Amino acid sequence: MRIASRSLTLWIILLITGCSFWNPSEPDPAKPIHLFPQPRIPLDAVGLELAVVRIDEDQLSDFEEFWSVLDEQEIPLADRKKLDANGIRIGVMSSNPPAIFQTLVEPRAIQTSELKSYEKQIHDRGMLEPRKRMVEHRQISNREGQAYLIPTSGLKMETSWTITDQDHQSVGSGELVQGHYSITTYPSGDGSVNLVLRPEIHHGETRSRIGVAERNFRFEETQTIEAIDELKLKLALRLGESVVLAPTEGLSFTTQFESNTLGEVLFSPLDDPNLLGEVEPVHQFLVVRISQTQRDDLFSSNEQFKKLTTTPKY
Repeated sequence: MRIASRSLTLWIILLITGCSFWNPSEPDPAKPIHLFPQPRIPLDAVGLELAVVRIDEDQLSDFEEFWSVLDEQEIPLADRKKLDANGIRIGVMSSNPPAIFQTLVEPRAIQTSELKSYEKQIHDRGMLEPRKRMVEHRQISNREGQAYLIPTSGLKMETSWTITDQDHQSVGSGELVQGHYSITTYPSGDGSVNLVLRPEIHHGETRSRIGVAERNFRFEETQTIEAIDELKLKLALRLGESVVLAPTEGLSFTTQFESNTLGEVLFSPLDDPNLLGEVEPVHQFLVVRISQTQRDDLFSSNEQFKKLTTTPKY
């Protein structure tokens, strides 16, 4: 009888606890159900979308049409004059890009009539992809005061450059030269983002140096870096807006060793030995878009609004 009594007791316990697994309580209507975790970014971070786009010779008129719809008045006149003297122009694109922008960035159609025999065979097998015009396309989360570096040009084996600052000119030269832009972000309390854009020229053989990352020492391979502080630019953008940096119209972009404007070094095209019968690239341009901020609805957690105002440390 004792064994039977214990069995009955155990059965009752299992029956009761089993019901708790198979009959969950009704969901609380005050607590919304999320199928996926809410995306979160650090309190001081900004989401950026970066693109470096190549322009081919037969796209020059389309590019000028695109440039005509950008807002250059967002940039102070003194800054625009200083950039123009160095072969650089700048404009702001609204959160609704013009249709011509899509035409500029979409992959170029392959001209099958210009393909070599072996290239055509690869194309007929569906193994030849059209060449991308966006030579760089990155989506990053950038912390407050953090400088992010992106290459904006192809690599020149040897060249020189001239930097104009009002009435003063300085000349530099080097081998293995490539243009870059350093991008630093400072989120603002009104939902806008303060951007600091600084051009840089990297050149020479890479060498090891000790850097600091996440409070730890590490070895880095870097070239000689010429930071052009004279042309450092500060501007504010809102969510969805983009700043576009490009060379001024009519630059030569020669690959020979001769004095270039800074714009010719920063936006010279990437050499492509596999053009597949296409026209030659003329130049490149940089697009920096604000894709996420603390004011973005995707990041509307109340906890994320604790830190919104920032004093820029330019």
